Amino acid sequence: MKIDTRTATWAVIKQHATTRIDEIRANLESNLSFDDTMRARAQLKERRGILNKDEKPETPLIEQDFELPS
Repeated sequence: MKIDTRTATWAVIKQHATTRIDEIRANLESNLSFDDTMRARAQLKERRGILNKDEKPETPLIEQDFELPS
């Protein structure tokens, strides 16, 4: 999906995602349980994925086509 990074909507989304990334990082520096750490890391990955939508195409789950046996 191609995102037009020149729109005001994208600027708001980018600012929100960047702010949340900073908040989540700060939270990771505190004493979190294993589950909370994994949840925070997943949130970081998701936010970074949103910010990277305009930079690179999505990587396919598989690199080549294959046929299922019949």
